[in-house]
Amino acid sequence: MNKNKLIGATLIAIGLLVLVPSIYAIVTSLTIPANGQISMVKAFKESGAITEVQEFAFGNILPDSTTTQTFWLKNFGGGPVNMTLLTSNWASSGIPNPNVAKYMQVTWNREDDTIGSGMTLECAITLTVFANVTASGISTFSFNAVFNEAW
Repeated sequence: MNKNKLIGATLIAIGLLVLVPSIYAIVTSLTIPANGQISMVKAFKESGAITEVQEFAFGNILPDSTTTQTFWLKNFGGGPVNMTLLTSNWASSGIPNPNVAKYMQVTWNREDDTIGSGMTLECAITLTVFANVTASGISTFSFNAVFNEAW
């Protein structure tokens, strides 16, 4: 009888060794990516840094003209920040987006300027519409002004 109990206990132990890992094998996981961006600078409509800029609305622009909007960038970080401007996601009526640069240009007065910690810097973004825009078929447009911070 003791031999049977020993065999029974051994079989139970072996069964548990097989069963326990298989219980864990049915556990699944879900991975959800997360991301964010640490931003040190915000854009404001006035030098007192009260109202954030939500968009640059250039309105109606004549061919062969420029329009400029003034805004202020404030550095909320603990050190100096170097600023650059890019444009992205151009959309226009009349022509394919990669060709918009033949008819319009966006510049600003602070390319590669540095904003000190806690400082507010007056900036101007300028849209130039070239005279040849009349031949392009463009009547409306949009784009993103992307201000890059290097710190």
